[in-house]
Amino acid sequence: SLMAVTAREAVAGLPVACAGRRERAGRLELAGGSYSIELDHPERKNLSDEIEITNSRRLVERDYKLLFEDAFVSFKLKPVGGILLLNGRRLDKFERARVDALKTHTVSYLKDGYFAETKKFKARPNEEINLALILTKELGRVQISSKPSATVFINGKQLGTTPISTELSAVNHDLVISKKGYRSFKQKLLPSSKSAKQINVTLQTELQARLAENPKDFKNSLGMTMQLFHPNDFRMGAPRGEKGQRANEFQRSIRLSKPIYVSIHEVTVEQFSKFRPVKPVPSNASFPITNVSWNDAVQFCNWLSQKDKLKPFYRLSGGRYTGENREAEGYRLPTEAEWEWLARKAGRQKTSRFTWGDEYIVPPSSGNFADESARGIVDLYIPRYNDGHPRLASVGSFGPDKAGLFDISGNVSEWVHDLYSLFPPKPGQVEIDPFGPNYGDSRVVKGSNWRSGSLTELRAAFRDGVKGGRVDVGFRVVRYLYGKNDATK
Repeated sequence: SLMAVTAREAVAGLPVACAGRRERAGRLELAGGSYSIELDHPERKNLSDEIEITNSRRLVERDYKLLFEDAFVSFKLKPVGGILLLNGRRLDKFERARVDALKTHTVSYLKDGYFAETKKFKARPNEEINLALILTKELGRVQISSKPSATVFINGKQLGTTPISTELSAVNHDLVISKKGYRSFKQKLLPSSKSAKQINVTLQTELQARLAENPKDFKNSLGMTMQLFHPNDFRMGAPRGEKGQRANEFQRSIRLSKPIYVSIHEVTVEQFSKFRPVKPVPSNASFPITNVSWNDAVQFCNWLSQKDKLKPFYRLSGGRYTGENREAEGYRLPTEAEWEWLARKAGRQKTSRFTWGDEYIVPPSSGNFADESARGIVDLYIPRYNDGHPRLASVGSFGPDKAGLFDISGNVSEWVHDLYSLFPPKPGQVEIDPFGPNYGDSRVVKGSNWRSGSLTELRAAFRDGVKGGRVDVGFRVVRYLYGKNDATK
């Protein structure tokens, strides 16, 4: 029987061990049986095989390819702690790596803040290669400026005052630009040697930052939707020549400086009943609460403030009003100036005569007024106007006004904070965030209601002094976004 052994890519006369005999690769004659074969070469990996020669299989052929012995590579790395890649694969251990001999290999070393280095190498079988990969630090130019000038901190260490131009390592840094009274600017900073990094910052005051962070509207614990407004300057009251003007509607120059949240609906029977049982309860709990005094309304405001964990605005003693804390952010009644700004200026290009504009004819579905259906119930009604409600309607029965508020005119008139006075303002005076006079025996009520049918009452400048609750008077609540003029105090 015969066996043919061929060793490719080997030198001539490759030793072959077969059945304990050492032969040369080629054609061997062996008796039938099982044999172990081993091939060895000084620069290649040994190979072992098992063969069997039988009567039915007298010729056995093998064609072997011996692989080269491996080579080894070790590394000297500076700085430590980087990422080492060998032929694109990451090495977890850097001491010594086994590689195929006589092949070209690529090794790369990378570390944040340094230029990467790549080398190629080839090694003979069993050769040991030592490679040094020494990285050069990468620096990037950073130019930082701010308005106003402020202090710069990098990774918690003070660097100086803006404007600053410096070089930093090309790794992520924690940048903070800080100035007293302003919201600190913070960001991650990654310099690069390819181009200078420029950072130009306009710092926000703490107040500006708070304004940006607060939502435009939110729902409080009673489910009231509170909408944010930014009141400004306007002229309240009405001139003598305006149709329907009353002598108590003094024109006053007003400057409102503080943002306020305003309930888009009047307080309902259901909401008020959470504070105090209401008797008798109207058939519709979504009606605005009526027959409540001014003092009832401010007590409700303080209760709601405590419910929402806000500092109460009103000072009460034995349930009676004694004053207010104007730096508190709790719920309150709008001032007369705030109410009139909301009804005439908010969401509008100019101050309007009515909530819907300057037109004397009431547009359809403008609100719940004394319409044709109220004939026989009220003394005056609006001819050819039908709103479908002879008396009270659920809040929100009509669409919102231009500012997004519901029933700011019609349905019920509304309590405001101010005491009622007939003293005119000082000529040329600009009143800033006024809360009304310190004297008076009644409180101001603003806005028209379901009984209003005269031009006088439909105007947003209309005001009246009321001492107790009425069936056509309710209220809505407001609160400051922040209580103090300077939010950084």
